[in-house]
Amino acid sequence: MARETKTIQMYPDDDAINQAISLWENFGWEVIGNQRCQEFKKQDSDGTQHFETFNKITFSRDKSASWYGKVAELEQEYIATENELQSKSKQGNPYKKPGIIAPLIAAVVLAFAGYKFLSGVLRYIIMGVGFLLPIVIYIIRIASYNKHKDEIERKESEWYAKVSDMRQRLKDILEEAEALING
Repeated sequence: MARETKTIQMYPDDDAINQAISLWENFGWEVIGNQRCQEFKKQDSDGTQHFETFNKITFSRDKSASWYGKVAELEQEYIATENELQSKSKQGNPYKKPGIIAPLIAAVVLAFAGYKFLSGVLRYIIMGVGFLLPIVIYIIRIASYNKHKDEIERKESEWYAKVSDMRQRLKDILEEAEALING
C-alpha cells in the first residue's frame, strides 16, 4: 500500500490548525503528526534571543485508493483556485470623489489675498478669479468623476462576481472531493 506524505507549517493557533486539518481531510489526507516547533531567528546585541514558534503538521494518504486520482486532481484545482483568489486584489478607485473643503478654502484664501494685498480694479479681478477658479476646477473634477463612475462601478461589480464564483468553485471542489472519499 503506497502512501504519500505532506507537511505544512502554520502559526500555532488551534482554530487555524483545526481548519487546516479539516480542509486537507476533505482531500483524503490523514494527520499522522502535529508538532509545535520553535526556531531560533536571531540574537540582539544585548543577548536577547528571538524565536519563531509554529506547528508542523504531517499528513499521509493512500495512493492506491480508488478515489486517489480524481481527488488529487481536485486538490490541485483547489490550490490553483485558492492562489488565484489570493492574488485577486480589489482594484483601487482611481477616481475618488473630489472633496469640497479644499476648493472652498482655496477660494476664500485667494479672495482674501486679493482684497488685502491689491488695490483698485485689480483687487476685484483677482478676488473674483481667486474665488471662482477653485470652484470651476471643483465642478470640472466632479464632472470627470461622474463620467468615470459608471465604469468604476461596472469593474467593481465584475470583480465581486468573479471572486464570488471562485469562492463557490472552492466549495464545490471540497464537496466533490468529500463525496468521492466517503463514497
